[in-house]
Amino acid sequence: MFALWVTGRGAKYIQERLVISPATVKTHLRHIYEKCGVHSRAELMKRLEEIQ
Repeated sequence: MFALWVTGRGAKYIQERLVISPATVKTHLRHIYEKCGVHSRAELMKRLEEIQ
């Protein structure tokens, strides 16, 4: 799911592609953000750019 999210895919696409509920997508995104210490996709992308 992480790879789909950081390449710009939306929650609806991820839900359909992985055959999971919208709530599951939101939960996974919340966990990703918490683990990375960010609050948005933009912050996540910035954090990834800093690592490279």
